[in-house]
Amino acid sequence: MAYTIRVKTHPSDQQYLFDKTFNSQEEFQTVKNLCISRQEIGFFESMLITARTNTLENCVTDFFFPTLINHALKIHDLALKILMTIDLFIVDICTLPIRLITLLPRMLYNEYNRKETHPFYIYLINQGVPAEALGDHIFLEQQYIEGRIGLPQGFECDQNRVTSKLALNFIQLPKGVSSGHKEYSGVGIVHP
Repeated sequence: MAYTIRVKTHPSDQQYLFDKTFNSQEEFQTVKNLCISRQEIGFFESMLITARTNTLENCVTDFFFPTLINHALKIHDLALKILMTIDLFIVDICTLPIRLITLLPRMLYNEYNRKETHPFYIYLINQGVPAEALGDHIFLEQQYIEGRIGLPQGFECDQNRVTSKLALNFIQLPKGVSSGHKEYSGVGIVHP
């Protein structure tokens, strides 16, 4: 059996930052257990707290216009974008005092939960991945091959390849900043 974990900075990247095949299921499972994404901040929660305080740009964006920039500007329909921009601008201004009150506790929380404290981030750095190549989130691909399971009747196959691709957040991000948690999962390699 083969067990592989691959990491890239963007789903469309052709080159991996990290690509490792493990010799045993135990080794793979140990590393896979480190791949827990930090929770995303929802739409309503981002109106009340500043999600990201790790850089000045992120802090200003999430403090002054958390719903406008992180949600409204990603809409493709122009008329809907204009309507949502006006509405969310008003909401952002009205909830600004609440975010001001919650800013200091949030900064302390984020300092304690920096990306450098995430177990998989630490693992990648120890494996030689440069820190500057790792952003607030990465795209992870886990793949393993196991014996004949779950194949429809009539297929002759000695292996199944199970692949899952997901975005892994090193810090708490507003929904929509990374490409979401689960992108794809499936079973492949069929030898008729």
